[in-house]
Amino acid sequence: MKVAIGTALALAFLLVLPVAHAGSSEISFIGVTSTYEVDGSHAVAIDGDSVYLASGYQDHVIIMDLENQSVVATIDVDRTVETLEFSHQGQFLAIALSGSQIDSDTIQIYDLHTMSLTEKQSTANAFPKSIAWSPDDNLLAVPNPNNGVDLLRISDMEIERSLTGGHNTDVSCIDFTSNGGHILTGDNSGRIVMWNADGSSTNKQWEMNSEVASCSFDPTDTRVASLTVGGQLNTMSFAGGALQNAIFEGGSSMSWSSNGAYIHFIEQGTSPVIRSLDASTFNVVESTFMAHDSTDLSYQENQVGLIEKAFVSTDTQHLAIYGHHGLPYGHGEAGADLDGDQIPDTLDDDDDGDAISDVWDNYCQNTGNVEDCARLPQEDRIHNVEFNINATHFTITDRIYLDIGLSSAIRNLSRIALVDDLQLSQDETDLFAQSICANTAHELKIQQWSDAITLSEGQLSNGDMICNVHNGMTLTAQNDFKSHIGFEYIITFNMSTPPSYPMLISVDDQPVATDGSLAHLAEMHPIAMSVDARNAEPTPWVLWWNIDGALELQLQPEIEEKKPLPMTVLGIFIDYPILFVPVLGLFLAFAIGALRTKNSMGMDLDIFDEEDEADADELDDEDQREQETDAFDEEPLEEDEGIEMERESTQTISKPRPESTPRTVSSEEQRPVARRRSRKTSTNKDGPITSVKRKRLDGKSEVTPPKRTTRKKVVSKPPVRKTRRVVTHADKVDEDSPSER
Repeated sequence: MKVAIGTALALAFLLVLPVAHAGSSEISFIGVTSTYEVDGSHAVAIDGDSVYLASGYQDHVIIMDLENQSVVATIDVDRTVETLEFSHQGQFLAIALSGSQIDSDTIQIYDLHTMSLTEKQSTANAFPKSIAWSPDDNLLAVPNPNNGVDLLRISDMEIERSLTGGHNTDVSCIDFTSNGGHILTGDNSGRIVMWNADGSSTNKQWEMNSEVASCSFDPTDTRVASLTVGGQLNTMSFAGGALQNAIFEGGSSMSWSSNGAYIHFIEQGTSPVIRSLDASTFNVVESTFMAHDSTDLSYQENQVGLIEKAFVSTDTQHLAIYGHHGLPYGHGEAGADLDGDQIPDTLDDDDDGDAISDVWDNYCQNTGNVEDCARLPQEDRIHNVEFNINATHFTITDRIYLDIGLSSAIRNLSRIALVDDLQLSQDETDLFAQSICANTAHELKIQQWSDAITLSEGQLSNGDMICNVHNGMTLTAQNDFKSHIGFEYIITFNMSTPPSYPMLISVDDQPVATDGSLAHLAEMHPIAMSVDARNAEPTPWVLWWNIDGALELQLQPEIEEKKPLPMTVLGIFIDYPILFVPVLGLFLAFAIGALRTKNSMGMDLDIFDEEDEADADELDDEDQREQETDAFDEEPLEEDEGIEMERESTQTISKPRPESTPRTVSSEEQRPVARRRSRKTSTNKDGPITSVKRKRLDGKSEVTPPKRTTRKKVVSKPPVRKTRRVVTHADKVDEDSPSER
């Protein structure tokens, strides 16, 4: 599988903080609230008695039972909910809506005893970011349009008194001391002011680097904490002195633990994280990584003040729930259990163990035999484990699938993490992968597998683990109810000795989901087991039910067969990839040399071809001239024969020429007149090259013959034609002359 590079990069951003970071809180995503009819969750609150959970959306307020998140009441509102706060006694819920200065119902009060809105309403700041109840629940502090704070009487929602003069911008946070004697306020400019309860100044104020997101007193009223939108976290003494400070990527929704030992807040940045800091040292004690945007946080604590369960608003139709995974409902009870997950089928939402809820699962119905179906789950939807063995490493790919409903909810949460659109980007998928891996107890899971596996030869050591998402996230549509999210843990061990076959692999215990692992939400049984080992025979797929006990896998040596040379070489490269580099270099050098040689030969051939063409042209022209010469030589000879016969026939009637006037025959007269006749010769003297070249020359209008001096011409003529002599009448007279006798 491809290594999750985006996950490593995202984790690197978290390492630049100036405080010491602890590992995972070992709590992780465990589900969402079921509020599909609304959208845009902006605020969340839990009442003091931990009975109710309230969430504010764009046009609704949902009140749920905290234990099971069932909806208790739905309140319709006509504007977006900015914030909400339960009264200390748990009777009222104050709702702050976005609006304008002329709106008369910006603040609304809901009575939890009657489950209805009261007539008590009030105007406040157009966008009240914070409201606070006095310890006795008689007053509600809300920002006013004049850069101050109004203290409203709950009895009639009239202003009791106002805090003015301390701020120049809108107030963004408000808090009371536990005894109600002092009030803390912060504004958009970064100023924090401490007031006396009667509205007078204490002359204590602090300046921060950006808008104050949260400010509060500790439970003992001895310290003050503030968190800015820019990520500046500070604590100050009640007397005014600075105590601790740190800088994070961003911040929102800060509060003290009930015992004052920790500060919990949301770090807004590249990767949203719930941070828990030691209030004295500012060391990060716990971190819970999230794969989505987060705007507000409310939580339940354990006995030491750390977060046990957190509810986070996400700007979607859901609240995201984070916490420790407990045993599922019905675990360990008696009854028929076909999938072996220790949950009776009557209480099991997935009784065939194929990671698909029975509501959505039609696989059994298609087989026609329900009993057989229960024992034959869909391989690509159940827990898959693959062992990969080579000469040096033993790798475990532990692949887990989530059901359709949960997959859709996670995609809905994650799709707004970076860009609010309908599909998930690769970056958002990587963010989800990071949240899976970062919240898992790595060492525990590695040790779990190391203890479970026994080899007939050799031992496993130095385990390392990475996490990855391989299905159901990237480019998946918002309302997709078909794609299962699949993620995997890849654990790699070193092998003490190279494997030899036959080899026995014993797996004594099935893996279980570790703390902080999202695998708690998936079906862990059965497991589809497979092995891929080099030089070993393929191992058939094995379905491993947890009721079957330990699993033994016998690996047999691969049947040796003569492999083709290319396959042998390929196997060597796979086993020893370092050899690929020099071989590749040699191959490239050979290829470059061959290419250069080819180009050089091509140039030489072109030169030779040009010379051959010139020679062929010369030969062709010479042949043509030879033919013309032959015709020239033949024609005069025929004419000479006619002249001789004519002269012989007229000798008897011609008178001899007088000696005094002998006739001189000029060279021009001696040369016969050649008559050029175009005729096709019966014999073709052209060779193969000349024939081809002649065809090429046919299209040329002019042919420049080569110089005669360049080639020696040999003309063959019949011997008789070369020695033949024409005897004239004058010659005979001369022969008969007495002087010559």
